[in-house]
Amino acid sequence: MTGRTGRLAACSALAASVALAGAVTVTEPRPEAVIIVAGETNGKLTPCGCSEPMMGGMPRRATAIGRLRSGRQAVLVDQGDLTPAAGRQDEIKAEAAVEMIGAMGARIWNLGERDLLLGPAYLSSLKARFPGKVLAGNLQTADGGAVGGLTATVVLAGGKSAVRVGFVGVLDEALGASSAASAGFKLTPAADAASRGRAALTGYAYRVLLYHGPAERGATVARSAGGFDLVVTAHSTEAVGHNDGIRTLCAGSDGKAIAWAGLKAGAPGGVVRLGPTIPEDAVQRRIHAAYVRRVRDEGLADQLPRMPLPPGSGYVGSAACSTCHAAAHRAWSSSRHADALSALRKTGQETDPECLPCHVVGLYSVGGYAPGEKSELARVGCENCHGPGKAHAADAKMPMRPGAMASCAACHVPEHSPRFNREAYWSRIRH
Repeated sequence: MTGRTGRLAACSALAASVALAGAVTVTEPRPEAVIIVAGETNGKLTPCGCSEPMMGGMPRRATAIGRLRSGRQAVLVDQGDLTPAAGRQDEIKAEAAVEMIGAMGARIWNLGERDLLLGPAYLSSLKARFPGKVLAGNLQTADGGAVGGLTATVVLAGGKSAVRVGFVGVLDEALGASSAASAGFKLTPAADAASRGRAALTGYAYRVLLYHGPAERGATVARSAGGFDLVVTAHSTEAVGHNDGIRTLCAGSDGKAIAWAGLKAGAPGGVVRLGPTIPEDAVQRRIHAAYVRRVRDEGLADQLPRMPLPPGSGYVGSAACSTCHAAAHRAWSSSRHADALSALRKTGQETDPECLPCHVVGLYSVGGYAPGEKSELARVGCENCHGPGKAHAADAKMPMRPGAMASCAACHVPEHSPRFNREAYWSRIRH
């Protein structure tokens, strides 16, 4: 092959490998078989926030996975922590998440510490819904029964080129001990389970340790077990790397990215960050829409605990402020705060108790906004910053709470408002 021909061939191979524009993608040569890792969704089924770039979401994840799979043999692994498991909404969300990862073609679900908090009965029902295999090699029920499998096998390609890939799944003890104990599970040493699993995979072409925990401890466990070709970790920044000679792979947290690696030593790998340029998968959107309807139909927002306000205090809505504070009211009226609930109405989430606090007035207070009631409070208004205005509206001598940037901090957090800048944002609503 001439130098020119070789360069052209290399360029063609590289161009063919770029499957996701704007992402960290495959370098040539294009691997024939890959392991794709997602997980640590932590309840973030779709992006949530008020400024771009909002990252993550199951619908984008499905599209990115489909592109990575194109023309390749692939196995999709989910590293657990579907939701925070903090109540009824997270139970509904976990059911949706299991359906979503199943629809994406996930073959293995390795349990994380937050999954355990759903409890034995609910977790068992979720396992029954998952079409692949659930791994939890060092976790037992209170009576010593297995919660999940220790190993899983996936055969990639067919015929003489078939490659058997073996997986061992464990949970880091430091991360999982408290969750396991509170949910009534028993957590045994990850290193012991990894050693047993590694021994069971003798003769496999490629061996993967799914370690739900930090890369350093995962690499240590892999070495003590006799070595793995790849260690998939959790609770770290999304990355493909090495830890003291052991190849590691992590998809990061909150479902904002996926990570992948080709099989064989030296095969390429990468990270795909799920930004707004990745289209949303229609099947995933339908599953999410069904989840939203369940949240609405169960009336979860109506079940929120509400604290009583001090005697004589109450909410009146921003319109009541306009008579005496006309300039301030005009500034507010032209801001996005004045129509904050419309963003939720577009997605059908105007009754979602996780979303509502940053879109209405007084959700957690008696007399505050409730779905279908008090339309004057169906926005982010004056009383979000200044407190309930009933007493002041009746008597202007009654003091109101001074507005301050601290009022913004509850909603404009990095997760929901990654570009929040105090001075720039204040200039938009200055009054």
